[in-house]
Amino acid sequence: MTEDRMVTTYDPGRHMPAPTSYSPEEIALIKQQIAPKATDLELKLFIQVCIRTRLDPFAKQIYCIHRRTKDGEQWVNKM
Repeated sequence: MTEDRMVTTYDPGRHMPAPTSYSPEEIALIKQQIAPKATDLELKLFIQVCIRTRLDPFAKQIYCIHRRTKDGEQWVNKM
């Protein structure tokens, strides 16, 4: 006697679709954990890039990286 049952396996190539919007709690979490150095304007830009490119920062598909660049005679951090 055979029992039919569904077997699911993990497929690393299959990802959940990226969100098209973020809740205030998710935005706070992104600000705190993923983009702690980002200004409010940079955070808005980062979230818009995530939405537009359909990449998920929680799945580590996209990163918020600051780099030091020279602006005139000063070195500044920019995203």
